[in-house]
Amino acid sequence: MTNSVRIRRDVTKMKAGPSGWDVNSDIFWYAHAVGVMMNDYDEDPRSWRWQANIHGSGSPDPDSPPPKPNPDWNHCPHGGWFFLPWHRGYLYYFEDIVRSVVKKLGGPENWALPYWNYTRVANHDPLNDASKEFRKLPEAFRTPKIPHYALGVEVDNPLYDMIKRNSTANQGFGVAWELVNPTDAMRSLRYPGVRPDHFGSKDTGAELPHDKGNFGCLESVPHNKIHLFVGGWMGVFISPRDPIFWLHHANIDRIWPAWLAKGGGRKNPETEDWLLKPFTFWDRTAKKQTISAKSMLDTEKQLGYKYEDLEVWEDPVKAERKAVVLVAANPGPTGQVLGTAGGGELGPEPVTVPVQPETSATRALSSMAEAESARNGQRVVLTIRDVRADESPGTTFRVLLGADQDREADLAPDSPYFVGHLDFFGAIGGDIHHHGGRGFDFSFDVTDQLRALREQGLWDGTSVPSVVLAPVPLEAPPELAAALTVPPPGSRPRYGSVVLTNE
Repeated sequence: MTNSVRIRRDVTKMKAGPSGWDVNSDIFWYAHAVGVMMNDYDEDPRSWRWQANIHGSGSPDPDSPPPKPNPDWNHCPHGGWFFLPWHRGYLYYFEDIVRSVVKKLGGPENWALPYWNYTRVANHDPLNDASKEFRKLPEAFRTPKIPHYALGVEVDNPLYDMIKRNSTANQGFGVAWELVNPTDAMRSLRYPGVRPDHFGSKDTGAELPHDKGNFGCLESVPHNKIHLFVGGWMGVFISPRDPIFWLHHANIDRIWPAWLAKGGGRKNPETEDWLLKPFTFWDRTAKKQTISAKSMLDTEKQLGYKYEDLEVWEDPVKAERKAVVLVAANPGPTGQVLGTAGGGELGPEPVTVPVQPETSATRALSSMAEAESARNGQRVVLTIRDVRADESPGTTFRVLLGADQDREADLAPDSPYFVGHLDFFGAIGGDIHHHGGRGFDFSFDVTDQLRALREQGLWDGTSVPSVVLAPVPLEAPPELAAALTVPPPGSRPRYGSVVLTNE
């Protein structure tokens, strides 16, 4: 498609913000091009609003009327195997439009979309202060003013938004490493499927699902978690209205070839359903273009761009975890019910949910650890149903089985009680209409974990353990930590019920 190769560069290495802007950087020119596009006529396919509506045009407010229907909008595929190629094409044509604006403003001919490398690690330690800086919303997006590209005077920064983001992101809080750690994704050997061992989300055939919750490792972590951390528009399907969306997805796009480069049998799907599915976008001339995954597999040769590096740090001590299976609209448990609990709201403190056992629970749980049940494929599944929020909670919630909520060590992500996370992306406000007006159901296979807890003497092997739901703390600057409230008031993260089943 092009003869010159553009370099997408890491925004965490660019100078921007109160300490000064590098006026030759890609982020500087991106900001000014965004300002132009935001002021364009909304009916122009190259305008900011139209480009965002290709992904999703709904309102974050469930009480607001939806926008006028348009067959060219609301095409983002989530929870399916087209997630990666569709977004690659989306970014490619968006980048094409932005570059044309940059050139008109006098910017570089070879401008390319930066990426936000929140997976970057300094000195092989993801928890040191330098690494934490990379997990803050980039300074270019937290700075109210920017020098005008021609006049030099300070003007409003189009990348800055006080209202349509979580205040914690704007103030310089960072997302926790556990919510962006790409190790599980990079360890995955297969592309299509759901967690724990699939990279690129479920095989959905020729269907382009808007959201069915069948997330693979990469879509779950770090993709969904960054959307929730930034919040506001980023927490729902109109997320491309926030300029950080495009840099976030550029990093997701970068991790894809990094995963392939590891080898070991890693490869893209090879079926025609995946390779030839047509995706439709608009180019810089406002013409409709159709492209397929097969035309985008080699970004350098086919699309004319590459990343300045494909380094993705993997945590050498991260334990393997059993997986989360997300189902948007589950009719209910299919196996023998061992215990149940009602729903409730989640807040800034851990919540213990006592699970009331059924009469058959003791016998079923005690036999679970026996070799015979293991050979028969008997599994214990914990399901937390109808998980939703009114607004982005700004973080996710850890799910722990049998933990003591008053013991900090029990609540850690490396504790033996840790099961996984509750995720709200796609189940906030008006977004729940995509899956029948319900939130997400989260199902965790906890069989091996229960056996391990019994072997370690942390569970008696017969009682139904309680479930603890605890918010993942943000990485707070010391001067702001005391004022932190996550989730913020009004977000109302909640769940409908808890069910433990024998499948």
